Amino acid sequence: MFLQSRTIARMLSAVGKWARNGATLSIPAIALNEEESMVPDFINACFLFTAAICCIFSIVKISKDKTIKGVSILQILHLWAWTTWGVFFYAYYQIYLSFWCSLILTITETIWVAQIFYYRERNIPPWRPT
Repeated sequence: MFLQSRTIARMLSAVGKWARNGATLSIPAIALNEEESMVPDFINACFLFTAAICCIFSIVKISKDKTIKGVSILQILHLWAWTTWGVFFYAYYQIYLSFWCSLILTITETIWVAQIFYYRERNIPPWRPT
């Protein structure tokens, strides 16, 4: 069972206390047992790992084509920065399965970003006056 009824009751009680406190912005910590805390970590790690696999497909495609078409570098850099931050975030909060999957995703995205810059520079046509 993902969350037991007493855990849901603890969560609702904590949210109720938080709402009654008024203008406080800190959400109280909810103590989950080890089994309950592993489920969200596992789900998040699955998303990160599948993103890394999709990134590997992009790396292979760029390696075959030797060209970049239809890829926004700003979007890729934003996602790269986000997953790089995730490595530090998951390590700080000791979310280890997500940490390792985020590290794998960061490495694959770093390779992808390097390929994008490398092939983008090689495929820019020379400037010609009109």
